[in-house]
Amino acid sequence: MLKNSTLKPKLSFLLIFLLISCSPQWKEEGYLNKNEFDTANNLGFDNSRDYYSFVDGGFDSKDEWSTALASGFKNAKEFNAANKFGLGNYADWINFNLDSKDKGYFDINEYGNLLNAKFLQCYSRGSLSKGSLTNYFLHIGDFKLTDDGYINGFMSFETLSTRNVVEEIVYPTEDGYSPRLAEPDVNFSFKASKSEKNYRFRTYADRSTSTYTLNRDSLELKNEINYGSGLKRTWSYECKPSSKEEYLTKRKKMISAQLEKNKQIIDGQQKILEDTSI
Repeated sequence: MLKNSTLKPKLSFLLIFLLISCSPQWKEEGYLNKNEFDTANNLGFDNSRDYYSFVDGGFDSKDEWSTALASGFKNAKEFNAANKFGLGNYADWINFNLDSKDKGYFDINEYGNLLNAKFLQCYSRGSLSKGSLTNYFLHIGDFKLTDDGYINGFMSFETLSTRNVVEEIVYPTEDGYSPRLAEPDVNFSFKASKSEKNYRFRTYADRSTSTYTLNRDSLELKNEINYGSGLKRTWSYECKPSSKEEYLTKRKKMISAQLEKNKQIIDGQQKILEDTSI
């Protein structure tokens, strides 16, 4: 009886040892299944920790993963976005984001798009000398030579003014970026062009066409609106050099003023409803 009782623990230990020793290699190395084990080996990974770091980060290759990791990035989305803006490490990427939020950009893409942009502040003709406070901004983006020999770029003409109606405000998906008007008063075109004397771009709205022409020497801007059926009208503006910082500052003030205006209008409407319900 004594011999049998001492034999049972030894047999249990032996069975456990056999079970462990018979576990597949992929399980011993921390993989979820054999397919992932094989994939990791084919990609050149020698441990599951690195492989799952690669998978969770959404990388396309081990080289991309290695380069990103060495630069402090843990996912491909941020790594590729940083590369787009010429940022080589994660610390620069973080500062880039913080700077864009602090200055009032709508999102990280707008920050990148405006890095090399030029800005002019424009006034209705004759009002510049009178100190007009009307905030018209002309934004001139990068111009590049296309394959067919034409120079195309981006231009927009924006009115920064507060409306006396409730405007829908679109809030950013990431905390810290600036909200924006759902339908801002802006005409823009990616088909802008330039010549030795002028910048020019055209926009379309309903049945009308607006053609903006900026004289590069005098900085006089003309907007010719063609309403069709031979009906045309021309608006003239005087422009002066401005800066991205001035534009963003005034845009932030305009959006803040519109938010406050929205609140006043909604509060007023609510008060009318309360008064009429009494």
